[in-house]
Amino acid sequence: DEPSIHHIKRDPSQQILCLASDGLWDYLANEEVADMILNSLSLGHDCNMIAARLSHCVQALGGADDLSIMVVNLKEAQLE
Repeated sequence: DEPSIHHIKRDPSQQILCLASDGLWDYLANEEVADMILNSLSLGHDCNMIAARLSHCVQALGGADDLSIMVVNLKEAQLE
């Protein structure tokens, strides 16, 4: 299969980007992931810790096969 590429215009108010395989989205809804990320940010967790928390949550739900998660803080990232 050919990769699909999508260009999305970024809203300046967006702080976090979460890219993940279906190993995450098959177990958690968008709203659940967003809530976990916001909660983690309020606790002072960095992006690596947030990705680890999401991974542990999926594992607790019986998932984790073919799981990839990347969390990026857009406020700190150098974007061109």
